[in-house]
Amino acid sequence: MPLEFSHNCPYCKTDKIGFTSRYDWKIPNTSSQKFILTTCNGCHGGVIFLFGLSNHTSDYDFNKASGNLEFNGLRPIKSWPQTAHNDVPEDIPAQLSGLLSQAVKCLRQGAWDAAGMTFRKVIDISTKLLDPSLSKKMLASRIDELEKSGKLTPDIKAWAHEIRLDGNEAAHEDDPFTKDQAEALSSFVDAYLRYIYSLPKMVERSRERRNLGQGQST
Repeated sequence: MPLEFSHNCPYCKTDKIGFTSRYDWKIPNTSSQKFILTTCNGCHGGVIFLFGLSNHTSDYDFNKASGNLEFNGLRPIKSWPQTAHNDVPEDIPAQLSGLLSQAVKCLRQGAWDAAGMTFRKVIDISTKLLDPSLSKKMLASRIDELEKSGKLTPDIKAWAHEIRLDGNEAAHEDDPFTKDQAEALSSFVDAYLRYIYSLPKMVERSRERRNLGQGQST
């Protein structure tokens, strides 16, 4: 019977989900460690683990162990990949990063309505951070005011409204939100966050590197 144990999946983002061993191999000249190829029991993504063998040599048959790895003298040292997807754009506020991770987790678990509502909340919080003086206004008015003040371009304003409307639909419509709708909303949110936060920081770092280079050459 193949080895089965629980671990966090880097693909579907499920915590402590079951993994099943598919193949294992020794490391030359090392008797206390062994590699094992596994698949997630939820999404079937492949993950390689490096195990330390506390009470066994590398000849140990993994099929004899299951459940409590420590009891069997097996210790996961490292796994690959650590993160299968770059779900969170760089340089976004920590508050938004946490919400986005929640939304993506819902998306990967097939909770389409929950994903839609959480993606909408990302935009709700973002617009409040962009101009705290507008925080008491409704989201629709807030988006329009941010465009008028130049903090959102007309295109980004349109994206933000699409996210708002789709998020409202996930929260209030009788018909369940679909996978296609949730994935489209994810794309809108990703584009919005990269434009508002990631791209300006990329430009800022590029200017700093250029200015530093110019200073060293003078």
